[in-house]
Amino acid sequence: MVRSSPGQERLPHRRPYVLKQRAQRQDETRRRIVQATGELHRSIGPAQTTVSAIAERAGVERETVYRHFPDMGLLIRACGARFLELVAPPDPARLRRIRDPMLRMKAGLEAVFDYYRRAGPGLEKVLRDRAVMPEGLHLGDPVIDQIAAVESALLEPWVNGGSHSLRAAVGHATAYWTWHSLVLERGLSEDESVELMLRFLTAVLGGRG
Repeated sequence: MVRSSPGQERLPHRRPYVLKQRAQRQDETRRRIVQATGELHRSIGPAQTTVSAIAERAGVERETVYRHFPDMGLLIRACGARFLELVAPPDPARLRRIRDPMLRMKAGLEAVFDYYRRAGPGLEKVLRDRAVMPEGLHLGDPVIDQIAAVESALLEPWVNGGSHSLRAAVGHATAYWTWHSLVLERGLSEDESVELMLRFLTAVLGGRG
């Protein structure tokens, strides 16, 4: 009878281990690419971020970036998902548990403004570059979708989501650029900005809400 060599005996047992190691390396490479892309988006903005810069920061070749992300839209979406993990957005479900409409509105504005502060200047660059990036990349969509969900929660207490004027006013009050203007440009505190937007919304409700 012919005996298998020790190496041949171990080979079937080693193959799953080798495949697992390979998968782990691929996952780590993918993670580095997503992380590098996010860092570049926050520092210089998506419009200035090139595949070469991503590859250099991630410590891989350009071909490796394309192999993991043959479609740049896939990489943009992966970055968006990672950003939401790093900076948790406001929770619409928590807001819906607040029954008083104006108390809900106040809590929503506080949560949104706090989120914008925690998101940092990187979010500004992403939103700024939406206008110059190719269509179909869905740049910033995860954040925009989350804020839209908050808007819906704030409008629910009013019949049919409130009037057109109220919906526009809530959209304006919860917009990133509103926070940017009041807090970063005009120097108001977040509490002062929230109170100002509440007075604005109260005026809309008193007039046509």
